[in-house]
Amino acid sequence: MQINGTAMGTNATCMYAIIYYSYHEETVITKHSAIAFYRTLTDDAFIVMRDGYGNFKAVKAIMDELGLEGK
Repeated sequence: MQINGTAMGTNATCMYAIIYYSYHEETVITKHSAIAFYRTLTDDAFIVMRDGYGNFKAVKAIMDELGLEGK
């Protein structure tokens, strides 16, 4: 059961999610030094990273941390 947030299945849900996540993209993800190129389309991302598996783990961590602030 959904307790809070935008009602699932409504027209505004996708637009709200895109606006919410785009702020995270602009302030955190695209500023990371490991990312050479970053583009998204709705729920897909195309990322070109500088070399190193450590860079992959770091970028994955910053993408996964969205919404976990304050928890």
